[in-house]
Amino acid sequence: MSISLAGDSLVQADCIHDWDIVGIHDINPSTGNPYGTRTPGTCRKCKRVRMFSSVAIQHSKGDFTVG
Repeated sequence: MSISLAGDSLVQADCIHDWDIVGIHDINPSTGNPYGTRTPGTCRKCKRVRMFSSVAIQHSKGDFTVG
C-alpha cells in the first residue's frame, strides 16, 4: 500500500508522529461505504488527526525475487 499525507503536515515540534491510519476498505460509519483513497489518521501520541491519500498497489509474482 502506498500512503502519503494529503495536504500540509503542520507537524508539532514536540511530537514525532506515529499514525494509526484507517484502511481504504474500512467502512466509514457516517456514509456506510468504504473510505476509498482519502482516509483519516490519528497520531498515537498527540491525537492530531490528518487526512491521508492511500492507494492499493497490486503486485505480481514477477515483482519478487527469492534468494
